[in-house]
Amino acid sequence: MDAILKILEENALASPEHIGQRLNRPAEEVRRAIKQMEEDKIILAYKAIVDDEKADRNLVRAVIEVKITPEREGGFDRIAARIARFDEVKSCYLMSGAYDLLVVVEGDDLKKAAAFCFTKAFDH
Repeated sequence: MDAILKILEENALASPEHIGQRLNRPAEEVRRAIKQMEEDKIILAYKAIVDDEKADRNLVRAVIEVKITPEREGGFDRIAARIARFDEVKSCYLMSGAYDLLVVVEGDDLKKAAAFCFTKAFDH
């Protein structure tokens, strides 16, 4: 299973025949394994990786380190969920060290990416 996942993470369009060839397994066995992983919600989605420049998208990405005080009985989870629900947020990671969360934000331009920090998720 891990070998199939690794190949799909490298290329989500890899066919069961291709995967089977690489792993020396029958394509039908690979197809069943993939179907089972989809049903078990191990595989949640398939995603294209886009070259923004070639696609004529001039997006700005900002990486924000956030220090927070955990909420009683909610820990970091509720705060992270609140931040992650915004469309601008592309990922949110729990960190150790001086900061608690690492948030990756995307905007059409620098002004919009910066405005997110001051007007949406981090206002008090």
